[in-house]
Amino acid sequence: MNDNKNKLKPNRDWELLAPFFAQKLRAAIAECQAEGYPIELFEGYRSIERQEYIYASGRTRDGKIVTHARAGESDHNIGIAADCVFKINGSWTWEGDFDRVEQIMLKHGLKSLKFERCHFFWPKGISTRRAYQIAQERGLLALWSIIESES
Repeated sequence: MNDNKNKLKPNRDWELLAPFFAQKLRAAIAECQAEGYPIELFEGYRSIERQEYIYASGRTRDGKIVTHARAGESDHNIGIAADCVFKINGSWTWEGDFDRVEQIMLKHGLKSLKFERCHFFWPKGISTRRAYQIAQERGLLALWSIIESES
């Protein structure tokens, strides 16, 4: 498969998420699963190319609108957001009790978006735009250090 197609697929690599975020997310997912909610990481870190591709859905590309964030405006682009959905019999589904999942995620310090029920993120205390600038200037590790120290 060519590299451009891979850039447009959901990324489930835990290593590309901020370690403090990944740790909290893993714990929350484990608790969800222990309570019988088969939630898994559907997508974590998102490349700029992938963000542009998703943003185009329902706008310049067929499909429905699935995000309001352009490239560089999503916490996915800086490794502190993840979409977690139900996986039942090997198939992904966005149907399920997200109310309880959200309660569990909140208990672990993660926030959600009311209009995108499967999206969970680390509250960072700075704007996404500023965070993205720091990531561009100093790298993700520096940004993650700043965000973690402010938590």
